[in-house]
Parts: sequence; structure tokens; C-alpha cells
Amino acid sequence: MTGDQVREIVSQYGTNLHKGQVGSANTNWQDVIYRPAFASDNNVTITGGIRQIPIVFHWDI
Repeated sequence: MTGDQVREIVSQYGTNLHKGQVGSANTNWQDVIYRPAFASDNNVTITGGIRQIPIVFHWDI
């Protein structure tokens, strides 16, 4: 539903308060919500041992 469609419904059924609040924006919410974003996947693994005892540490961030 576009901003124009919302304004049309509000102008038909809304109160004067609602009509004053709708504004004139025509935001394309698909573009706003699904815009490209920064993402990162990091892993840290440390392996070793002390006197025949293996040690493994793994951390996902």
C-alpha cells in the first residue's frame, strides 16, 4: 500500500486529527527494509596441548 493509498483511506474514514497526521511522504518500505547491509562472520580457533593433554578453544563471534 502506497502513501497515496493510505492518505485516500484516511481522508475518507479518518478524523480531522488523523488527516492532519498523515503527511505527504511516499516511503517505499520494501527499499528501506531490504536494503543492503554490512555483515561479518568471524571464527577463532586455538589448538594446543600440555603434556599429552589436548586443548581446543573455539569461539564464534
